[in-house]
Amino acid sequence: MVALLVPLLFAYISQVVRKALGMNQDGEEVMANYLSTYPIFMVIVSGVAGIVFAKRAVDKWRDSVRDEIYLVGEVLHNLDELER
Repeated sequence: MVALLVPLLFAYISQVVRKALGMNQDGEEVMANYLSTYPIFMVIVSGVAGIVFAKRAVDKWRDSVRDEIYLVGEVLHNLDELER
């Protein structure tokens, strides 16, 4: 429900801003404005989701590298010569 209404809110705000700036629109331009908000909204949401997923992947990778370098190295340095 929110995914359907938020782009319409953006389109309405865009139309109000254009009227405030004195840009008169005919019916086709208004329709194009409303129709273009859905793809634009999808691109924005996809970009934000991609950034969030990339950040999680980098954080997970950074943790695994840190654990591998410091924790495994710590265990190996503490072993006796016979246990290595």
